Amino acid sequence: MSTRILLIALFTAVLATEALADGTPQWQASSPLQQVHVLELYTSQGCSSCPPADKWLLDVANTYPGFQTVMPLAFHVTYWDYLGWRDDFGQKVFDQRQRMLARRANTGVYTPGMFLNGDEWRQWRRGRPLPVADEVGRLSFSGDHDGQTRFEFTPLQKLQDKLLLHTAFLTSGARTKVNRGENRGRTLQEGYIVRTHRVFELGCAESCSFEASLTPPGDADALVAWVTTRSGDHVQAAGAFF
Repeated sequence: MSTRILLIALFTAVLATEALADGTPQWQASSPLQQVHVLELYTSQGCSSCPPADKWLLDVANTYPGFQTVMPLAFHVTYWDYLGWRDDFGQKVFDQRQRMLARRANTGVYTPGMFLNGDEWRQWRRGRPLPVADEVGRLSFSGDHDGQTRFEFTPLQKLQDKLLLHTAFLTSGARTKVNRGENRGRTLQEGYIVRTHRVFELGCAESCSFEASLTPPGDADALVAWVTTRSGDHVQAAGAFF
């Protein structure tokens, strides 16, 4: 390598390092005052009735873009893996989360299963629009290139229960060729796939801030967060691509 090329390479590396250190957040988001709906789809690549629901979730995300009206989340479960195809996005903790929501809603565990703001929501099959949202307050976050992320939530009025903060890294799109099982021979178009889900105690019922160190998986391209009460009631959500 010539001296001139080496100097150019070093200069480029310095610029890249400075760009990372210039204070630009790795990710940042702010919700509107209106409540952003959290829409949780429980799905599986091994389930023959799931592809229409996967497509519907993508359509919703295209209709209400930017995480400003709805937060689409696809939780892939593992309990259909025995049918011959292992869902690489599936996690047993997502099986557990669905069972918890089903107990709370007094319903069964099945796929595709849809929950809107923590409650079972079968109206998606009938093409029902999302309900009109009330103003509840603002949730925002900003994270640096080390993953240190600060969350701030300011409700419009004091709540009656202490709060939990949920965070999730998403993969916004994937195409999977299925070679076995119920979907054998199909190429599945999937999106807003939850790759990690963590829950933190905020310990407040009104305005508060919280910091967490977050590390995205290699295939993640979005960070989303939502606030619920300890009893499971949905409050607010925010998200951003990075």
